[in-house]
Amino acid sequence: EVTAAVEQHLENHCPAGVKWNLEADHGAPGMLAATDSRFVHAANAAIKSAFGVLPVLIREGGSIPIVTRFQEVLGCDCLLLGWGLSDDNAHSPNEKFRVADYHRGIRASAMLWDEIGKLN
Repeated sequence: EVTAAVEQHLENHCPAGVKWNLEADHGAPGMLAATDSRFVHAANAAIKSAFGVLPVLIREGGSIPIVTRFQEVLGCDCLLLGWGLSDDNAHSPNEKFRVADYHRGIRASAMLWDEIGKLN
């Protein structure tokens, strides 16, 4: 569906005389975590403990294709957590990542295991 929309957009905006070809060689459904999951609540607590504030839950970024399969096949909750900030310019020529956020992410990851251990 997305590939077809991109192809249609290119066809509509391609200058006369320009030849092009679109080959879609990869695609996967995005992963979506249930915000009411006890694992999301555990992650929220761990992140608040490490960063001092609750995380802002947003739908953003790429997915790791196998994660959606884990959800489908295993029927398990999955989390994808990122420690970067919106101004880190991920995957750009001037990408950055604050060392302090790296350390907070390490603490949050350790605290997440503690929070998960409290689940029954």
